[in-house]
This record gives sequence, C-alpha cells and structure tokens, in this order.
Amino acid sequence: MERATKSGSEELQDSHCSFVWDEKSRLYFHSSSGFYLDPVADWYYSSRDGSYYKFENGSYVLLQSNEQVKNVRCVVISC
Repeated sequence: MERATKSGSEELQDSHCSFVWDEKSRLYFHSSSGFYLDPVADWYYSSRDGSYYKFENGSYVLLQSNEQVKNVRCVVISC
C-alpha cells in the first residue's frame, strides 16, 4: 500500500514547530519564526529582519562582522 505524501506547501502549512524543506529557496524553513536554515553553511536567515544568524549556546547570534557575513552564501529568497 502506497503512502500519500504532502506537497511542500501543505507541509509548510502543517508544520509550525519544525524546519521543513522549501523547494523554492532550496533551504529549510521554519514557518512560525520565519527563519531559513542552510545546514551545510550552518547559518540562519531571518525573513522578518533580513539578517543572518548563527545558533550558539541555545540562542540566535547576529552575524555582524564583515568576515562572518562574507562567509555566508548569498541566497535570494522571494516570497
């Protein structure tokens, strides 16, 4: 018996507590926080304030220095 799978948009609507794959941005998306996650580069992008973050010691830490931001892969996210 085959199991039905949800489309990406249905999965995003159903999941407010976890990151789910967003095919459009090719990143993981957390709908309740608005964060995108690139697990390879290990950074988060906030769609609410347009800033990049690292997750350290249980908190999101803003990437501020030129060196930190330079190491972030450029991604265009259109909603």
